Amino acid sequence: WIEFHRLVGVTYFYVFDDDSVDETRAVLAPYVASGEAFVWGMSASCRADRGAEVCADRRHDALHGERGFRDECLRTNPGGAEWIVMTDVDEFLYPSAGRSVAEHLARHCDPRVAYALARWHVFGASGHRRRPELPSIE
Repeated sequence: WIEFHRLVGVTYFYVFDDDSVDETRAVLAPYVASGEAFVWGMSASCRADRGAEVCADRRHDALHGERGFRDECLRTNPGGAEWIVMTDVDEFLYPSAGRSVAEHLARHCDPRVAYALARWHVFGASGHRRRPELPSIE
């Protein structure tokens, strides 16, 4: 997912790790070490001295908790990003115009736009009965 988005010009990643058990931190460690990613740990209980820990606003669980994550990311924006794209790790943003997501946004979005929505398309299994061993970008 990160490698695909790097190929389409994404240069920095904010990741919200919501108590994952799939070695997310280990997979992301090289990207964090290289300065390409920032990972927030999630906490269901809010403390005033939470530091880099994100307090998940569970009032929005009907929206998968995403509103609280989005608000936290936009509020802090530690890397000073010009554009922030929010997707799940099973979603891929592909620029239909230009070679990068940034080129696409620059070409199609007025600079005054504060928030843009992207349409998504569900792709099937491409005839596979089992998931191939190749990465998703192959």
